[in-house]
Amino acid sequence: METLVEMRHVKKLDLRMNHLVLSVDETANFSMFERLTHVDVRDNRVAELDMSAVRTLEYLNCERNAMSSLHVNGTALKNIFAACNCE
Repeated sequence: METLVEMRHVKKLDLRMNHLVLSVDETANFSMFERLTHVDVRDNRVAELDMSAVRTLEYLNCERNAMSSLHVNGTALKNIFAACNCE
């Protein structure tokens, strides 16, 4: 996350297939991206995902994680993929 803080103008964030375990606090930091429209965190180990602070989010793929909780802001959201999640 320290590296990402310096990239405020990122529009697409692809973190798929990295065995990531993102905490709610870490995903809350995604709101610092002023233009973030696409997030792909599929095929990781994310249990809870809170993207509600990201008002510009249009596309979210969080398939094949271990999610039991998902929060999004629907203001700009066009596509969401969250299949195959289990605890």
